[in-house]
Amino acid sequence: MADNAIYRALRLHIAPDKFYVEPRDQQSVGDQILEIDRVTQELSLADNEGQIPPSAESRDIFGILGIINLLAGSYLVVITKKTLVGLIRGHEVWVIKGTDILSFPRATFHLTESQQRNNNIYLSMVQSVLQTSSFYFSCTYDLTHTLQRLSRTSPDFLQMPLFERADPRFVWNGHLLRPLVVQPELYKFILPVMHGSDYGVQFLYVLFWGGAVMMTLYVVLYFGNEYVDQPRLVQVQAKDKNV
Repeated sequence: MADNAIYRALRLHIAPDKFYVEPRDQQSVGDQILEIDRVTQELSLADNEGQIPPSAESRDIFGILGIINLLAGSYLVVITKKTLVGLIRGHEVWVIKGTDILSFPRATFHLTESQQRNNNIYLSMVQSVLQTSSFYFSCTYDLTHTLQRLSRTSPDFLQMPLFERADPRFVWNGHLLRPLVVQPELYKFILPVMHGSDYGVQFLYVLFWGGAVMMTLYVVLYFGNEYVDQPRLVQVQAKDKNV
């Protein structure tokens, strides 16, 4: 994996006081793990020296979307499911198919009843947005720039971490990544995600086949006699000759 690439596979360990994000790529053996303090919200890299509690809840994830702040406190947003949609110059492009939102606070007793109700509404709104199948990412390729623009960049630019060279206009989770971006050493955990759709492809598909159908109807309506009636006339003439 390139030095500026983002981790493709991660293991999230959920402990009472911290989130531990462990790289699981084949090339990441011996890499430091990301520790996120659930109380102070401090993010830091640390050697994996057995500090992850055996009782921690563990699950596989495929990236960190970022951290969002709601009434109850901060929430860690992670990618739990993904689907490969294609390749660009050999680089894998994925669409997000599942996410999880994990609360930093272990309880919401500090909120009033009204605040808890509003917090649940905001949380549902975030979940609703994340459930749309329109979020794309690549761990090795910059989706925010066109091929033409990338072809005109310098080799030094291409060696920069993805979050540093990504066009902020097209990084959908730019705000969520702010707590991580302020610490450049976390670059292998910082995943720019782009929001898009395949409506353009669907429109071209409908336009092409719709045009083909209309052209076929036009040919049948205006030139159908030549293809339908003419053989019948030939058959009639042949019968007349036989008589």
